Amino acid sequence: MSGNSRYSDYCHSRGPACGYGRGVPVASLARRIVATGAVALALAGCGANSTDPAPAPPTAGPPPASAQVWSREEGFVDAPRVPAAEPVKHWAADVPVGAETAVSATGVVVRAVPDGDGTRVERLDLATGAVAWQGTAPGAPSQVTISGAAAPVVVVETGDPRTVTVFDAADGRVLWQAPEDEGGLADALPDLLLVRAISRTTAIDRATGVRRWQVPYDVTARGGGLVVDGQADSATLSSVDGVADPATGQPLWTQTNPLFTDVTIVGGLFVRTADVEPGPDTVTAFDPATGVQRWTAAVDGIGRASVAPLADDTLLIAGGGGPGLGTVAVSATDGRVLWRADRPLATVLRLDGRTSVVQYDSYRVGIADARTGEVRTATTTGFADIAGGAFYTPDDQDVTATDLRDLAPRWRVAGVGDVYGMDAVPGGFVAVVGSAEPRSLVAYTG
Repeated sequence: MSGNSRYSDYCHSRGPACGYGRGVPVASLARRIVATGAVALALAGCGANSTDPAPAPPTAGPPPASAQVWSREEGFVDAPRVPAAEPVKHWAADVPVGAETAVSATGVVVRAVPDGDGTRVERLDLATGAVAWQGTAPGAPSQVTISGAAAPVVVVETGDPRTVTVFDAADGRVLWQAPEDEGGLADALPDLLLVRAISRTTAIDRATGVRRWQVPYDVTARGGGLVVDGQADSATLSSVDGVADPATGQPLWTQTNPLFTDVTIVGGLFVRTADVEPGPDTVTAFDPATGVQRWTAAVDGIGRASVAPLADDTLLIAGGGGPGLGTVAVSATDGRVLWRADRPLATVLRLDGRTSVVQYDSYRVGIADARTGEVRTATTTGFADIAGGAFYTPDDQDVTATDLRDLAPRWRVAGVGDVYGMDAVPGGFVAVVGSAEPRSLVAYTG
């Protein structure tokens, strides 16, 4: 969340590489999935209801004991815990004019405030709102993001020309600072920072700050592994991708492909999707250790797509959000299409060990059976953020939690205010409220 109304994606990057992230305007989700990354399917067709469900009383069932959502970088990560009853307001903090804020699903809350010629960066304690640590960055703040689920970092962009400063979210240590043209954070891993500039990736040891390796191409985290990601050659209209060795950054293997591909490591496979004109689009799986092709299949209508595991033998291919694109489930053994949905924007959610698919559309969320694609729908308003077993939506001055298992209302918090941005956190949500700057940051947990 920020003063410029920027929200993290569930799926983002060149195409809609699915990942786990934070709250975003639902209307804008049609252009990606996002997380981010975080489980919705065809809101028309595939068994979807053509009418919205009638309002229902709050559901009586307890929240899920566990919930994980698929992260394009790290695999399955824990989703924020949903409180059984409506959370209560514990604190509020000012968001001055020109300030930027960011909130992660793990409960990291950051405020970057203009301070003289620089920026004061503060992490606020989720429980109390007290300042947990404070740092500085040169120039005025322009954007703040939080990256990494297992070991998050705070990325602050400031000044003109722009400088990128990366803080360890745990203690505020500066892990990286450089002009933007020298490299911006690509991925935050538990032991490494991947810093990427044009045609160059540098791996920084998080514990020591020492450079481990540098290679003259893009290396990106995908599904818990590292991939060489789409080095393009405009002269030949081709690109190169493959798998990189985390210890050295050197490729274990690479291949040359057409342009407009997306790659990930998932379910013991290196999977490449290709947006082919005039078609059909394709999905190809390789052995991640050797690069030997396992199978390839024509799966038209996916475009720039993301891939997530539905089961040991099934992959979810979510289209890029453009007109005519959709979502398909394919066999991880041979690429056969098992079912298809008419709309894209999907990823995978596990609730108490049971896998479902969540799909987004403008002002709708749907939950689909992972085996069949059969889906139910619910109408939302404004924007939604997925938590562990519910999605949150603002409605006028209130915020409602809707259970992802039965799409029934779980609880409603009245009088939150004019919600400008909102993020799910463990035990509730944090919102930026106010119709204009200056605004306030408020935390509701329970």
